[in-house]
Amino acid sequence: MVKARYTEYAKAFCEAIKTLAEEPANLDNLESYLSRHFDGWLKKFAATPEDIAAELKAFADMEI
Repeated sequence: MVKARYTEYAKAFCEAIKTLAEEPANLDNLESYLSRHFDGWLKKFAATPEDIAAELKAFADMEI
């Protein structure tokens, strides 16, 4: 069976969203950061599937 091109990143992205949903402080932190830096964040950290999945995981896993 052939895996879809972005299967790995889609899974990581969704796992990060699930973690953020369970960590309100981390989700608030992400929202606060994006409210000030969304445009730059998109260009620097969310320009590819790999980058956005990794960046969301980083916010989800932060110790706050």
